[in-house]
Amino acid sequence: MKKLLIPVDFSETSDAAVHFGLQLAEKCGYQVMLHHSVDLVHTYENMYLDVPHVQTFAQRVIDEMEVKLKNLLWQSKRDGLHVSKLLTTGTLIQDLKTIVEEQGVDLIVMGTKGASGLQEFFVGSNTEKVVRLVNCPVISVPCQTNMRAIRKVLVPIDLTEIRPSFLSEIGHLQWLFAAAVEFVWVKTPHDMENVDLVTEEVNNLLSDYEVASSSFSVIKDVFAQDGILKYAELIEADMIAMATHARRGFAHWFAGSLTEDVVNHSRIPLWSLKIDEKEKTINLETYQNLHLPN
Repeated sequence: MKKLLIPVDFSETSDAAVHFGLQLAEKCGYQVMLHHSVDLVHTYENMYLDVPHVQTFAQRVIDEMEVKLKNLLWQSKRDGLHVSKLLTTGTLIQDLKTIVEEQGVDLIVMGTKGASGLQEFFVGSNTEKVVRLVNCPVISVPCQTNMRAIRKVLVPIDLTEIRPSFLSEIGHLQWLFAAAVEFVWVKTPHDMENVDLVTEEVNNLLSDYEVASSSFSVIKDVFAQDGILKYAELIEADMIAMATHARRGFAHWFAGSLTEDVVNHSRIPLWSLKIDEKEKTINLETYQNLHLPN
């Protein structure tokens, strides 16, 4: 049985993720795990009590979260659905990475509050970090969403980063929601590719990979993130699906990730998959010919 992990912090966005995740589980038969992480390291660092009092306080926090998790588990029970709970005492991101690896998690559904300004640059949202660092697909849910209302999925692509596994996953996503899929490439001012040639080649590619009920569009914008969000609103997309990298340190700070930027600003659910950097990309001739050395 496939496993679905839902990180919870008992907020409204967390409740939205639980609601969405349970709908998915009911349709697809996922085994659901509700997870809450109590960051004891952060608790200890921010208290000025002596060790015994800190430990007593930390235990009270754990006990309180355990009660909340039990209540949420009781509220989440559904006939024919296997739902369990797990409370850990580490940092959220590392805990999730460990759970995904040890439990064989197939999908994470979590709420996102987003981030902006300096917070986005230096810290980012927890969801954004999960998207970048965890080795399984993640659905980020910004608000209460009915899974059955998802009928159109927007899939932005980077001409240099198309991978077979991503297209295969999009096919599965399409089946999961019984949705139409629209691929889009945002042509920014520095892109020199011929739009007609790109369109023809991508359409042939989608046909080869049997991505049914799909179409491809090219739009223009100064920034890819802005173009994606505006186009999603224009076509009334119900979900965005993107691939992301696992950049770290300075490479992440200064190069960033388009997917993480969209996660932080999207008003609709976003499905994301961390790509395997070792997997060979699909080389588009229109792009390769343009960038051949003279």
